[in-house]
Amino acid sequence: MNEKIYCPLLKKEIGYTDCIADPDKDECKKCPARKEKIRRRLVGRESEYFMFEDDDEAIIVIFPEVENLKKEIEKLRIQLSMLLQERDELRYVICRGIEARYMLELGGTEYKAYEAQCAALRLKRKAELIRAKKPLGKNNYFRN
Repeated sequence: MNEKIYCPLLKKEIGYTDCIADPDKDECKKCPARKEKIRRRLVGRESEYFMFEDDDEAIIVIFPEVENLKKEIEKLRIQLSMLLQERDELRYVICRGIEARYMLELGGTEYKAYEAQCAALRLKRKAELIRAKKPLGKNNYFRN
């Protein structure tokens, strides 16, 4: 792939990848290095572009279907990013606000209910211990 070509602008033999000339200059429009550089850049993307050579220069035509698909992909990408931003705002801002408001308004009441439930369980256990200690007869203090 180290083929050498003659560059009319640089006036010497160069490789295709060594072309550094300005493509807007007239000498470069006819330069085979420029045309080959364009061809190599488009390798693997033949379905998107059609290239043909005119008398003066190589012309690249972009297929309209490909252009439409690229626009549609860009629109979908923008829509997806907006939806992700909305989801993040709901999850990390709105939901946190709702949780904080709930804790302020109902959290105290919920905590008092929990404390009452724990106290009721403590009293129930205390009653069971008292019943277990109560003598069943004269000499029997424990049940078997």
